[in-house]
Parts: sequence; C-alpha cells; structure tokens
Amino acid sequence: MRRSIFVGIIIVSATFFVSVSAVDEIFVHDVDLELIYESVILTVVLATVGIAAAKYYGDETTNDVTRELKRMVSDLEKRLDTLESGLKPDKKPVE
Repeated sequence: MRRSIFVGIIIVSATFFVSVSAVDEIFVHDVDLELIYESVILTVVLATVGIAAAKYYGDETTNDVTRELKRMVSDLEKRLDTLESGLKPDKKPVE
C-alpha cells in the first residue's frame, strides 16, 4: 500500500467521523443514544485505520526485509567469489 493511500484513508475516516458526529448532534436529541452512536462509529473508524496501518507497515517491513536479504545474498556471493579466486592456482604446475 502506498503512503498516499494510507494517509487518504486516515483523512477520509476522520472526515467521516466528524460529519457523522455533526449529523448525530443535530438529529439525535437523547444524549445517551448519541454517545452510543458516536462510540460505534468511532470503533468502526479506528478499526479501519488500524487495518490500513497494519497493511501499510506490514508491506513496508516486508519490503525492507526483502531488500536486506538481497543485499546479504549479494555480499555472500562476492565473498564466495573472492575465496574461490584465492584458492584457484594462477599458474600451472611445472612438470
């Protein structure tokens, strides 16, 4: 997931919560019921942001680990090539 999509999800979720809270304030006159509605909507919004964050940071961690493993394999191959070239005789033995 790209960073812009992650930030977009956070902005849309926050806007959705504020707009639902405003509509809730206008149309629901029972304070207890209003708190229940806001709690449910806040739970849904936080779950959405949490899932998006887990996906975003999970992808970033996977990419970082893959990059590091490729670098380590490349370094290992270079070291093996260096060792192989050191073990090979440069001159043919004289008979």
